[in-house]
Amino acid sequence: MVTAILLAISFSVTLIDAYIIEGSLTPPVEAPMDWHAHTRIHVDGSQYVGFVRPDGTFQVSGVPSGSYLIEPIHPSFIFQTARVDINSKGRIRARRVNAPQPNAVDELPYPLKLSTHGKAVYFKPREQLRTIDLLFNPNVLYVLVPFLLVMVLTKMVNTNDPELQKELQQMNLQQQLPDMSELLSSVSLFGDRKKPSGSGKRRVTDDGNRAIGTTSEAGFGSATHHGSSGRKEKKRRAQ
Repeated sequence: MVTAILLAISFSVTLIDAYIIEGSLTPPVEAPMDWHAHTRIHVDGSQYVGFVRPDGTFQVSGVPSGSYLIEPIHPSFIFQTARVDINSKGRIRARRVNAPQPNAVDELPYPLKLSTHGKAVYFKPREQLRTIDLLFNPNVLYVLVPFLLVMVLTKMVNTNDPELQKELQQMNLQQQLPDMSELLSSVSLFGDRKKPSGSGKRRVTDDGNRAIGTTSEAGFGSATHHGSSGRKEKKRRAQ
């Protein structure tokens, strides 16, 4: 008996402290007829769950005072979210969800009127080759940017200016004239080639030595011949 009384009292207290969050959803034009059957209203995740009627309205009952995040969930569409604040006196205030600034207050009308943001995307589409990607390729920029700069500079410079033409002619003359250092180096190398080398001197001395040796050999041979002839005459006289 006492337990039943306590349960009744607690139930009445919960009924007094519980409130109802209500609103409506605006489906997209391409939504099917049974879109409401696949839609759920989640309050603070899945702490409280509500269903959507065919006309798009919903009610979530049994919610105590506090601050709650309202999220309509559909497998094919993304709906707008909202935050609902319920104070102890039962006053309900709705505001927009601002993730970068949670404390910023941007009030929404209550009962809630939430629309869709678009279709849910579960797979990232494959990137396709574009002309802009080719143009911004670093290898292409290395070739294209200098070429464009040359074209722009040639357009900016006035080639008909007489002073500019004189400067260009002087630059061409300087490029055509030989460098003095290179000229002097070539002259010095040419002069070294004319000087007699040491090998020629050695060749002359070697030829001279050979000539002297031949003469001495000839003299030695003649002396030997005269000596042998004298000996023969002495032998004849002795006989």
